[in-house]
Amino acid sequence: MNVKKIHWVGVGLSSPPGIKYLVDKGYKIEIWNRSPQKASNLLSGKIKVNKLNIENFKSKLQPNDLIVSMLPASMHLDFAKISIAHKCHFLTSSYYDKKYDYLKKDFIKNKNIFICEAGLDPGIDHLFASRLIS
Repeated sequence: MNVKKIHWVGVGLSSPPGIKYLVDKGYKIEIWNRSPQKASNLLSGKIKVNKLNIENFKSKLQPNDLIVSMLPASMHLDFAKISIAHKCHFLTSSYYDKKYDYLKKDFIKNKNIFICEAGLDPGIDHLFASRLIS
């Protein structure tokens, strides 16, 4: 998987440790949040946060970018479809749902990866939260 840029969508309390880790490791990352000021405060104002506007978001995507969605589970299907349309990899903090089954062939055709929280605890958000506590 040759990821060009990471698009992190949704910044809650468990996201800052993961975002800061990726930035510190030199990954190209774009942060997107419905309320940029809230996210900026959580990130100590050190990382630029884009207002989550779907059209603007889609215009920044390139093939093989990675979309990390920390949004509510009800929004992940829409972002999975955006990932397919733009040939991006997709990672979500929510558990797998059968509604994703019909997307499998499109991710395979695009040679992109789609990973959900696979029913494992601690999950992505829990790991980042524990990193924050540490």
